[in-house]
Amino acid sequence: YEQQQEELVKKLKQLKSDPKLMDEIDLDQDGKVSLEEWDIARKKIEMEVLNSSIKKVSEDHADILIGKPKQHGLFILSDKSEKELINKFSIVSKLCIIGGPIICCLGVLYLLCYFKINI
Repeated sequence: YEQQQEELVKKLKQLKSDPKLMDEIDLDQDGKVSLEEWDIARKKIEMEVLNSSIKKVSEDHADILIGKPKQHGLFILSDKSEKELINKFSIVSKLCIIGGPIICCLGVLYLLCYFKINI
């Protein structure tokens, strides 16, 4: 958003400093740019900046695909690639498989100590 604002300010400054462009936005050709004429020009520039930013984002994320899963499965919406997600979930699942029994044993040991049960 800040980049869009910076780009907008830059383009508006360019517009103000160029007499030819100022003449183009003077629609009634009275030699003065009225508030209405300035608003029209500003909105036009805002739309140009917005469109260029949308185009840039769409080019950056051209490989993103959203669709319904082929089978009744989990639907994940992410900005990461499928490979990155698989790697992340495989690491998390391995930690859960290993960590679950460890935490369970620690819980049993805690209960044994808490109730002072000797084995």
